[in-house]
Amino acid sequence: MTVTHARPEDETAFASTEPAPGRLRVRRQPKWIAAGVLALCLGGLGATVLYSTAAESTDVIVLTRTVPRGQMIQPDDLVTTRVGNLAGVSYADAAQRETLVGQRALIDLAQGSLLPNGAVGTPELLPGSTQLGLRLAPGRIPADELPAGTPVLLVPLADARLAPDQRPAGSSPAPQPIRATILLPPRPGPDGVAILLDVRVEAGRAAEVAALAADERIALVREAHS
Repeated sequence: MTVTHARPEDETAFASTEPAPGRLRVRRQPKWIAAGVLALCLGGLGATVLYSTAAESTDVIVLTRTVPRGQMIQPDDLVTTRVGNLAGVSYADAAQRETLVGQRALIDLAQGSLLPNGAVGTPELLPGSTQLGLRLAPGRIPADELPAGTPVLLVPLADARLAPDQRPAGSSPAPQPIRATILLPPRPGPDGVAILLDVRVEAGRAAEVAALAADERIALVREAHS
C-alpha cells in the first residue's frame, strides 16, 4: 500500500482558492455617490435662500384701526411685524413707533395697511396762514364729522352781553364770515361739554378770530367743497 503525502506548496495553493473569511469586495455605486453630491448641493442652496430671505426681511409698522387724517395716533393704533422684500414701497421703520404715538395722521390711514413713511407728524401751515385753537359750544358747530382739510366758515356773532339799544350804531356792514380749514378735527373738551378744534385762517384775520373766540362769538358752518 502506497501512502501519498501532500507537499506544503500544494496545501498553500489549495488554501488560496478559498475566500478569506470576513473579507467582502466593496463595489462602488456611482448613482449613490451622485445622489449624495446632489443632496449636499441642495442643502447648501437651501441655506443660502434662507439666509437671503432673513437678510431681506424688514420690521415695519401696521395700522390696527382706520385713522382719519388729523386724528391723534394712540399707542394701540400701531403694531410692528416682519415682512419680506419691500423694494419700491414706502414704509415707516418699526424703530419709529414710539416717536409716532401722540402725533397726527397727515393722511387717511386704513386698518391693516403698512404705515407709509412721513404719514404721521405735525400738520404744516401754508405760507400766510395761521393755526388757531377754538373752543365752541355744541350748538355752534355741526354735529357731523369734520375731518382735517374740511373747509368751513367762521361766522361772527353779535355780543350777547349787550342789549340791542346798547350796541354800537352805524351803517357799517355786519362782519363777514371768515373762511377757514379744519386742521385738527373736533374733540371733546376737558369738561365734556365744550368742543375743541384747530383751524387754519389767513394770517391777516387771525387777531379778529382770536378776539371773537375769546368772547365766545363764533359759530362754525361747514362750507361746501368748490
